[in-house]
Amino acid sequence: ANDGTTSTALSSSAITVSNTAPTAPGVEITPVDAVSGDDLTCTVTTASTDVDGDALTYAFAWDVDGVDYASATDSATDSVVDGVDVGGDETWTCEVVAGDGTGTSGVGTDSVLTAEDCWSLSFDGVNDYLTAFDIVEAQPTTIAFWIRPDDVSSMRSYFMNDGIAAHSLSADIRPGKFTWSLTDDGWDTLDSTTSAVAGEWTHLVLQWDGVNASLYVNGAIENTASSGYPQSKSYVARFGMGVLGGVNGYLDGNLLDLQVYSRALSASEILAGFETPFTTSSGLLAHYLDGTSSATDHSGNGRDATLVGPSWELDCP
Repeated sequence: ANDGTTSTALSSSAITVSNTAPTAPGVEITPVDAVSGDDLTCTVTTASTDVDGDALTYAFAWDVDGVDYASATDSATDSVVDGVDVGGDETWTCEVVAGDGTGTSGVGTDSVLTAEDCWSLSFDGVNDYLTAFDIVEAQPTTIAFWIRPDDVSSMRSYFMNDGIAAHSLSADIRPGKFTWSLTDDGWDTLDSTTSAVAGEWTHLVLQWDGVNASLYVNGAIENTASSGYPQSKSYVARFGMGVLGGVNGYLDGNLLDLQVYSRALSASEILAGFETPFTTSSGLLAHYLDGTSSATDHSGNGRDATLVGPSWELDCP
């Protein structure tokens, strides 16, 4: 201070203006039931707040199965992963922080486990079945498919040629086992050594090569025997229907990737078909249930199936 004659000593003081970090945002990834090929969107569902009234911005970070992913498209309040980068059985995590220009908030996070975009056909065990086409008997035949039974405690048929009246081919679950049966003047039945387990996917191949009937389970032959093939007739193939229209039980479970061939596939072809989807087309009569929700024949032969009751379920091996 100065009174016009003298001045006091100069004095000063200082204050520190502190910054309060914003609150953590609430975030959500959608869709919550994502499958492979879906776009994933991470959205700020609960906005951060800042007691200082500072303007806020959000920063997004993604990872998939613990590996950083840097190709998302961000906007002010969401971030999108392109579906072309999304596979099945992957864990995607989104982390978001709010910033006020000085500090950052705690982390808001959400995760989603993706499923394979693969549909199998579910049979209710009461009256569901699939009608395919006429199988000409007395010729080599291979029938391949995945099956996930839900009931293995009683007899459940998963294949029958005709299944309502006369029949000569049958494939069933008999408590704890898969079977493959043929008849000319008496039934020849092959049992699996692998147990049929409720809720578990198993790959089956039913075959007759002109002399021997064979049953393959998960790519390996488990039973074979000389068997006279049925009469030279043609009966419609039905899947999921029990003997004589369900007297011995309809299938309670799911089927997938059903293929019928007019020849005996080799052991190496069958093993390859278990490890990856069949790629051979030689002798292919029909191909159903390829993972899409359609009863179309994907062999190109126009033998579309008719569904009586079963529904599509997002479940595959």
